[in-house]
Amino acid sequence: MPEEIGIVISSLSPPTHTSFDIELQEDIDTWVGDFVEVPCAYGVIVGRVISITAENEYFKNPAFVKDHLVQNEGLLLRYKSKYGRYIIARVKVVGILRRRHSTVELLPPMIPPEPGTPVYRPSEITLRSALGLSSSGIFLGTLWGHDDIRIELDLDLLVRHHVAIIGATGSGKSYACGVLIEELVKHNLPVIVFDPHSEYWTMKYPNASEEHLLNQLDMYPAGFRVKIFSPVGSEVADEPLSVSLIDLGPEGIAELCGMSETQEDLLFLAFKKAIEDCGDDFTVDDLDLSVRKVAHDYGFLPTTVLAVRRRLTVLNELGVIDSSLDPRNLVERGRISIIDLSSPIPERARRALVGAVLRRLFSARRTNSIPPLMVVVEEGHRFAPQNEEVFSKDAIRLIAREGRKFGIGISIISQRVVGLDKDIFSQCGTMLIMKVTCTTDISFLKPLIEASGEAERLSFLPRGVGVLSSICLHTPVLIKVRPRMSMHGGGGKSINGGVKT
Repeated sequence: MPEEIGIVISSLSPPTHTSFDIELQEDIDTWVGDFVEVPCAYGVIVGRVISITAENEYFKNPAFVKDHLVQNEGLLLRYKSKYGRYIIARVKVVGILRRRHSTVELLPPMIPPEPGTPVYRPSEITLRSALGLSSSGIFLGTLWGHDDIRIELDLDLLVRHHVAIIGATGSGKSYACGVLIEELVKHNLPVIVFDPHSEYWTMKYPNASEEHLLNQLDMYPAGFRVKIFSPVGSEVADEPLSVSLIDLGPEGIAELCGMSETQEDLLFLAFKKAIEDCGDDFTVDDLDLSVRKVAHDYGFLPTTVLAVRRRLTVLNELGVIDSSLDPRNLVERGRISIIDLSSPIPERARRALVGAVLRRLFSARRTNSIPPLMVVVEEGHRFAPQNEEVFSKDAIRLIAREGRKFGIGISIISQRVVGLDKDIFSQCGTMLIMKVTCTTDISFLKPLIEASGEAERLSFLPRGVGVLSSICLHTPVLIKVRPRMSMHGGGGKSINGGVKT
């Protein structure tokens, strides 16, 4: 029999089809975020506790309190007040779970529970059905407070509708991203990671330090297939990464070189001229020659021509311009391809490289020359800033808007949601929100997770715990991210010189 935890009441406000109050029984272990069920004519009403208040009739009377304080009758006070206390839980209805023959369906809130009806703790089957959990999907973690309830999401919905992971520094967002990557690779999906801090290459090694936690989930430490690409080269890189001028296009080159609008106009005409004269495989010298030809034909000022030519000379010094990118070399099923952006190159070069690679991946998916994949962009606010138009943001926005049709998903990881482009963020069907301390960020996120009742607790969440709102779920849930199978490289260095966990 399910555990009875309380009874529906109407003393504070009458029950409605969307919310109701329950008085909890003595010594019942219930907290905000817990789920409850109430029998009704259609099946069971499933709700989520969004607030808990402690009431006591005796302590509403100041004279009563003062009298006992003056007489120092602490024991008598505790004895009397015991009979005046009660705990009230406010519940927001998730829906009505109805079983018909061999199927279970979740109906929208339609009727209120009757006052006086017993309230029960839901079974695992009821809870999984009410939440819409997959039986064998992407296993991100367990329901907070219920280690036996695994949060598994549908692979297809998760990838095609994109992911955002938001959290303050130290909240565990990069660790959670590693869990997501592990699950995708376990399902034989290719993953491309743009890594500005060189912290994901350690996924090739097993996580022996958390073996005991993994064993509790019938899991084990494991390393994954990793290939590392770097535009300039690094200690851990397996292959150099470069893009050609045709990969960048005139928009990418203009941003890379910091050109003005007039200079970009000249570059655009010269770019077309270079393709006409030399084909797609033209060099910086070919483009320089085209600049001089076009400037003469269109009458550009000598100062503009000189500025464009001078800026083009820096292209070869940035270490990202060489042979054209082959997306098939980046994408391989069941492998993590890490683009290490930690090398000392200008930020505009990083953005141009990210934009060029993403555009090539998107084009390759449109022609079905590479398998479906997930792209992970760490430090998303750097490559898709809210108040700045950059080449990489255009490419990320393109995938966020149209990637679903072609089987390419994108995951954005960021510390600050207010600094991230809102159009891209709004396209993410799955959002994992870890601890957030900035009041501006909390105000922005609050409407997105209001149904969970967790907005007020975002700044108090422990490390590794977050609010998961997803197209794969019927309601947001509080999730404890599972242990990593592979080694986490994002802890940084402690002030004592060791590795911070």
